[in-house]
Amino acid sequence: MPDASAPSSASFEAENRILRAENEAMRAEKVAATAHKATQEHYQQSQARFRTVFENSPLGQKIITPDLTIRQANLAVVQMLGYTHVKDIIGHKILAFTHPHHRADWQLLQQRLWSHRLPHFSLETCLVRADGSSFWCQVTSVLFPDEGGELGYTILEDISARKGLEMKLKRLYDAQETILQLATHDMKAPVAQIELLADLLQRELAGRAGEGTRPPEMVHYLALIQRACAHATSLLEDVLYIGDLDEHRLDK
Repeated sequence: MPDASAPSSASFEAENRILRAENEAMRAEKVAATAHKATQEHYQQSQARFRTVFENSPLGQKIITPDLTIRQANLAVVQMLGYTHVKDIIGHKILAFTHPHHRADWQLLQQRLWSHRLPHFSLETCLVRADGSSFWCQVTSVLFPDEGGELGYTILEDISARKGLEMKLKRLYDAQETILQLATHDMKAPVAQIELLADLLQRELAGRAGEGTRPPEMVHYLALIQRACAHATSLLEDVLYIGDLDEHRLDK
């Protein structure tokens, strides 16, 4: 007669199923924990790489919020603005370091990125250092998502040397244009006088036609002089016309 107190095979099977389920759950938790740990390590490595590039870049790099507040900046930006510590500019709006004549540049960037939803935007603007001096910089800002919002990853490059060279070249070009315009105006008068004298000589020869003293070679030379004067006058008018186009910034 079987012992009623002895466990049955059915109860053993049930216990085995429970143990297998618990083992599966433990393995699943372990796999999930391992995956989570790997994800965290990958994220930390990615953040470490970003910080290394961000902080050691020779170009100024900063992160701004939609209201243009500086949330993060590297040492290059700090030095560019003439400060010593990052904390000197963190939490301040970039407009606090902007030349008064160029505040609209950053408002345009703000509009293009956060209102018009452009993925990136570039411009040239003028910033002011801690000592009050100003410098030109190239600004490139990229919009990226962050904690349910969007921030602007911004790169600043000091282009004062390039802008200075551009201004010198412009002054040189303007000076050359001025000299050319003055020379052109001055040349018109003697060309017109030569043309007038050639016309008078031609009339004198025409008046002597009946006297038989009109050498044909002289008539030919005078005609050549008149054509040359007309061509020179046309070239001078073209030079003056191009100068007018440059002055009024019209298409050539």
